[in-house]
Amino acid sequence: MATSPHPFHTPDSTLDDDLAGWLGEHADHRVFDELARRILCGDIVFPADAGELLAEALGDEGLLPAGVTDSAAVAGPVAEQIWRHCETTAEAWADEHTDADRVIEAFESLAERGIVAGVFVDFTDLELTDEYPGGVLIWVDEWGNLDPYERRDLSIQFTGLGEADEMIGRALVDALRAAGLEPAEPLDDVVTVPVVWKWHVGRDSPHVDDLDRDDVDDEFDDTDFVLGGPY
Repeated sequence: MATSPHPFHTPDSTLDDDLAGWLGEHADHRVFDELARRILCGDIVFPADAGELLAEALGDEGLLPAGVTDSAAVAGPVAEQIWRHCETTAEAWADEHTDADRVIEAFESLAERGIVAGVFVDFTDLELTDEYPGGVLIWVDEWGNLDPYERRDLSIQFTGLGEADEMIGRALVDALRAAGLEPAEPLDDVVTVPVVWKWHVGRDSPHVDDLDRDDVDDEFDDTDFVLGGPY
C-alpha cells in the first residue's frame, strides 16, 4: 500500500508499494485525471473498459514505470484503483435522485414513445426507421463538459426522419421537464439543459442494468448505450 497519499489512494488499495509510489508521482497526469472524469461522468461504465483505455493511453504517452514494457500489466491494477476511487467519490450522492437520473428518466420515456435515445454516442449509433422516426443523443465527447460539483449546460442533440425534427425536439423538452429539469427551447436541433452531472458509479449502477458487457463490441468506445429502437 502506498505510504504517501495521492488522489487515487483508498484504504483498500491492492497496489504494491512500487506501483502505488509510481501512481503517486504521476497522479496529476492528464491521463489519470481524464480516466477518472470519464468514469465519474458515466462515459466508462465497466472496469474492464477503463483498463483497456488506460493501457492504450499509457502506451501512447510512454508513461510506464522503469523497466516495464507491457502497458496492460500496469493499466489493469491502476485502472481498478482509479475505479475504486470514483466509486468512493460517488458514494456521496448514492442516495440522491440526481440530474443524471432525471436525464435517463427522460430518455426512457422517449424510448417508450418510439424515439431512440443514446448516451455518449454519435448519430451512426441511432438506427432510425419508419417505426422509430426520431432520435436524441448526448454526444460521445459531451462527458468532457460535465461536472458532478458544478452546474453546467448539457447539450442534447436530436434528429428526425422527414418532417419529424420539430416533433422530436418538442418531445425532448417535454420529457426533460416532466423529469424535473429546466431545458431551454430547441435551437438548431439542440436542447440545452443545466445539470449537475452526478452519475452513479459502480458495478450495480441502475443506469447500466440492461447493458451486458458480453453483448457489446470489444472496443471500449462501444460500451455506450442506446435506449429504444429496432434492436
